Amino acid sequence: MSQTTTQQCGACGAPAEFSPLDQAIACAFCRAKRPIATAPAVQQQPLQAISASMAVRQTNMRTAKCATCGATAEVAPTTAAMHCAFCTHPLVLEASTETRLPASNVVPFRVDKAGAAAAFTKWISGLWFRPNDLKTAARLDHVRGVYIPSWIFSASAYSQWSAEAGYHYYVDEVQVVNGQKQMQRMQKTRWEHAQGQHQHHYQDLFVSASKGLSVEELVGIEPFDLHTSMFQFEDDFLAGFEAECLAITAQSAWGPGETRVQGSERSACSALVPGDTQRNLQVRTQTSNVAAVSALVPVYIAAYLYKEAVFRLVVNGQTAKIVGKAPWSWVKITLAVLSVIAIIAIIVIASQSE
Repeated sequence: MSQTTTQQCGACGAPAEFSPLDQAIACAFCRAKRPIATAPAVQQQPLQAISASMAVRQTNMRTAKCATCGATAEVAPTTAAMHCAFCTHPLVLEASTETRLPASNVVPFRVDKAGAAAAFTKWISGLWFRPNDLKTAARLDHVRGVYIPSWIFSASAYSQWSAEAGYHYYVDEVQVVNGQKQMQRMQKTRWEHAQGQHQHHYQDLFVSASKGLSVEELVGIEPFDLHTSMFQFEDDFLAGFEAECLAITAQSAWGPGETRVQGSERSACSALVPGDTQRNLQVRTQTSNVAAVSALVPVYIAAYLYKEAVFRLVVNGQTAKIVGKAPWSWVKITLAVLSVIAIIAIIVIASQSE
């Protein structure tokens, strides 16, 4: 069994945890609540000013590393053993009490486990082409709240683009249809060279610094509120939850971050090409004023069982947005494909009979 960080209730001495609904440390026994003293979020720093090495701090937490997936977590000193929240394999506890800082900022959970379970029920009820009994037979299990590390970037981008812009025009031509000559209006395209510039300042560019979750899973549950709900890191937010440490530096994270900027710039430049269509788009992008800050974002990692098979879910701990896998009903898919083929056949037969 895994164990999470806990606090002690000041009223009765029982274990207390962070309550997403109350945004406070709450005791499950006497129901006493203690507000968390929050500080404004740490601001971004220029990328070159951020040390390539991980920051360290003195704490009563210990570091536990998974030898299977490589994720590193912070655990309470009383924890003897625990399992990885991402792959369920055992974690190896390190003896040192000096651990890497999980992140400069934290985005607290706002959805509790009951809310995550309700989101699962709604999600699974809205799936298509799934087994009929999935809604009733699927059983949610192993719901764990984990703070996932990330780097939040901002950057300016300047792009120069060139392309061939296509302008449609129409001419009347004689075409042979069913052995008969008919005059039909045909679409043609006139191509002209086009070029231009585009610049934009990007903010809140989220790049995962996790080894436990895939980039696709985290992107799938975006966005996170990084404006009104991000605070300077405080241990109290971890009470009752787990936290993965930063797995990559800001310099390494900027690689995929810059790739996302370049993709956005290409889309923006494509939209600037005049005419009706385009080809041979070339975009040259330069980035500058790159800044970053680290933050922990809230995620529920869950699994559900269906006919002895296990499927993983990832839930946004702020919005309850879900990404996950589910079994397919190949019978339903086959019937749907056959229905489409039948409709196409009817349309073709009808057109030939006219």
